Amino acid sequence: MVLLERAARSGLTQAEYQMGERTYGDGNNAEKYIEAYLWYALAQRSGTEQAEAKVSELEARMTPDQLSEAQKRLESWPAAPPK
Repeated sequence: MVLLERAARSGLTQAEYQMGERTYGDGNNAEKYIEAYLWYALAQRSGTEQAEAKVSELEARMTPDQLSEAQKRLESWPAAPPK
């Protein structure tokens, strides 16, 4: 998991998506929605189509406060290094 997170933080799209998958799990833990949204949204930025569906699903489940916090975190996320 540590290596996966390191790869995701380095901007590897599939690692970002997999971090979202592992964080989101079965979708029943609302405490994980913000972190999962962040990872899926990062993967979506890189063009992962699967992530678009997950972002939409999370947006429907999240409270307005959760969504606002997730979007703030996404905006402040450092740009990925060039590949």
